Amino acid sequence: DFSSKMLAVFENLPHTGGIMYEGDDEKISRFFNMIGKILDERRKVFRGGNYSQYYRANGLQYPSILIVIDNFSAFNEKTGERYLPALIRLSKEGESNGIFLLLSGGGFSLSDIPNRLAGNIKTCLCLELKDRFTYTDYLHTMRFEVVPEAGVHGRGLCVIDRKVLEYQTALSLPARDDYERMQKIENQCTVLAGAWECPTARKVPQIPENPDWAGFEALPEVQKAFADPALLPVGYREDNAEIYSLNLSSVFIYLITGMAKSGKTSFLSLAALSALHKEKARIVLIAPDMPPGLPESDAVSLVSDAEHLYE
Repeated sequence: DFSSKMLAVFENLPHTGGIMYEGDDEKISRFFNMIGKILDERRKVFRGGNYSQYYRANGLQYPSILIVIDNFSAFNEKTGERYLPALIRLSKEGESNGIFLLLSGGGFSLSDIPNRLAGNIKTCLCLELKDRFTYTDYLHTMRFEVVPEAGVHGRGLCVIDRKVLEYQTALSLPARDDYERMQKIENQCTVLAGAWECPTARKVPQIPENPDWAGFEALPEVQKAFADPALLPVGYREDNAEIYSLNLSSVFIYLITGMAKSGKTSFLSLAALSALHKEKARIVLIAPDMPPGLPESDAVSLVSDAEHLYE
């Protein structure tokens, strides 16, 4: 949302994976990293078919994803056009893989929605434009007899069944002003979120402000890593907020180094807690004392003096 932040009311909706605003550079980067991997995964699964064909054959295993960008020109400018190649790819490959784009902007131009992206947009909803000829660029036809009534908010043209029709948008809820309307929408979203019992939209990856073991351990990606004998999940990657795991099939010695009070013991404790999820795990710690947070059990042994070191 690079416009008026009116989309913020949908942030807690179960269908919403996340909302990003101007300045959320890390979150935006992580989102495009995530969506690129989702697209690659779906291409492999669908194997040359498309989303609707896979859905008819296998049911709803992969939900539709709708990416909304409000005020595209501001988004593209503020991000330095870094994500334009990714959006062009999504505009070409997304629809056949169940990923759809919804963009708002002033039109097709170098300063707004560039032609490299606009050429892949098949459907346009046009509100009032400056003259009749401007509509032809967006409706992809010169054969229409109607133009929207001038000066009527929400009036525009669209193509339905290859016919150009005039339409009138409706306000989502009755209210005295936009602020009151947004409050009503947010209240409805809160009610829906409270009653929702189905899976929710996949969230944009983020590193928690104060991460703890209980929250980390419960993550689906971490549980998946626990089930893999070769992976030992130990934290988050800073660049994309994905779970980082040591590969035990290739790493036999791992050095934890840092200044005093930099978190070496905490990292060691987390790695040990993670290892306890492995079947028949045995952990031997050579240290003066048992690190905090580690439970006493038969799977954890502490060697604290030279006498027991070689036993």
